Amino acid sequence: MIFLNNAEKHNYVLTPEECDYIEKLILKNESIVRAVIRSALVEKFDQIGDECMSDLYLLMCEKIDLLKNHKNPDGWLIVAARNIALNTLRKHNAHLSRTYGEEISNVHADDNVFESALYNIWLEDGVIDKVLATLTPHEKEIYNYIYRERLPYKKIAEIMCISESTARNINANIRRKILNEMRKFGF
Repeated sequence: MIFLNNAEKHNYVLTPEECDYIEKLILKNESIVRAVIRSALVEKFDQIGDECMSDLYLLMCEKIDLLKNHKNPDGWLIVAARNIALNTLRKHNAHLSRTYGEEISNVHADDNVFESALYNIWLEDGVIDKVLATLTPHEKEIYNYIYRERLPYKKIAEIMCISESTARNINANIRRKILNEMRKFGF
């Protein structure tokens, strides 16, 4: 992978097994990682999204021992991606502000309580599985389309032979269920 080749420039020496571990972890979580980065960067994703991915790979190389021994490496990866995206966005906005003399407001992903709670829940070992277990099979299918595959409601409606408004209503029920379950776990 291109990003892992950049590790050599930063003097990170990884074994082939460590490179494979990082690559498999990213591939397993790629859609969620990109969604997290896109969510934090909003309209700046096309400009600095690749920079965030590169920084994430480098952080993984730097913290490989921690990552391999972490009880929830998927959660670590998701939270790291979000933090890197927010930090990159702040740096980018500060640079633009200095360059053009404009005041650029920072985007705060924390404004969306639901998304913030979802990121935090990844840190808890097995909690996400317990929360998602409360969804019906039909809700789980829609959850996967919305939050893992990031499909628009129109496409979900076509796939599931339902209306867009039904897909939106089911998503509202999913969010309500997840929020209620997260409260049980102290989120």
